[in-house]
Amino acid sequence: MKRKYYQITKKAINLNEKPSHLHETGAVVLLSEPNRKATFETIANKIERRNLFLERKRGITLAEQIKLRTSISSSKYKHWFEFTKPDTLNFK
Repeated sequence: MKRKYYQITKKAINLNEKPSHLHETGAVVLLSEPNRKATFETIANKIERRNLFLERKRGITLAEQIKLRTSISSSKYKHWFEFTKPDTLNFK
């Protein structure tokens, strides 16, 4: 049986509800992946297929938005994820 909630720091993500932020959406997708690992493209495709995140930045692909939100050094959520070159993201 899958967990319904996943505790991350002070916030619990309800896996049965649509996440409100892109970093949470990425975490939900990665929790359903083997070894909690996937490429940015795979994560973006699953988000789009499941209609989990509708907000988009103009001129930036969803995969690039995920990369910026989860793996750059200034990201507030970098501690949730581990980036492996060239384009793989792992949920810690």
